Amino acid sequence: MNAEGDGAVELTAPAPGRTTEEERAAEPERPARRATSPGGRPFGRVRTPLWHKLAERAIAVMAMAAIAAVALIFVFIGREAFPLLWEEDAVHEAPIGTLFAPEEWRGYDEPVYVWQPVGSPPKYNVVPLFVGTLK
Repeated sequence: MNAEGDGAVELTAPAPGRTTEEERAAEPERPARRATSPGGRPFGRVRTPLWHKLAERAIAVMAMAAIAAVALIFVFIGREAFPLLWEEDAVHEAPIGTLFAPEEWRGYDEPVYVWQPVGSPPKYNVVPLFVGTLK
C-alpha cells in the first residue's frame, strides 16, 4: 500500500549497481577465478617440494633420537643409583635422614653441611650440592 491508502502497491527499482534475481539467472555462468599471488602463482594448496619433506623427516628422526638418548641416560643412571637406597653398606654409610640435616663431624665445632665423599670418614650432605648448583 502506498501513503494515500488506495491499495496500490509501489514497485521500487533495484539500487544502482545491483541486479535482480531474474537478471542474474539470465547471465551466463562465469568460471570461478582462482586468486593468485603477486608472482602469478595460485593461492591455496601448493605442492611441497620433496626435499622439504625429506628435511622434515630427517629433523624429526634426529629429535626423536635425542629424546631417546636422554631417556636412556635417565634409565641407566637410575638403574645404578636406586639400589644404593637399599644396600646395607650404602645405608649405613649415608642414611637418608643425614643427607639433608647438618651433622657434627670430627674437626668441626658445630654441626655443618659438608660434602666430602673422599674424606675419611666420607661426609655426605645434599645441601652443599644444591647451593653449588644455584651459584
